[in-house]
Amino acid sequence: YGPADAVRLIGEAIALAATRPAAMTEVAGGFPLDRTAEAYRLLESGARGKVLVLPHLPTSGPSLDTMSRA
Repeated sequence: YGPADAVRLIGEAIALAATRPAAMTEVAGGFPLDRTAEAYRLLESGARGKVLVLPHLPTSGPSLDTMSRA
């Protein structure tokens, strides 16, 4: 491959990127480790987005899913 190939490939990549929406991922919910079963139920319910289990979240209080809907 030479410089002309690189220019062509970059142009093709830019044209393709312009026709596609950005890949943004939504977070459907986040739960502390002791609420993993609840996170799994949300995942099985067909929630749109990622379901996160984060050990550092407090075990009491709202989860990320309820906080993001407020």
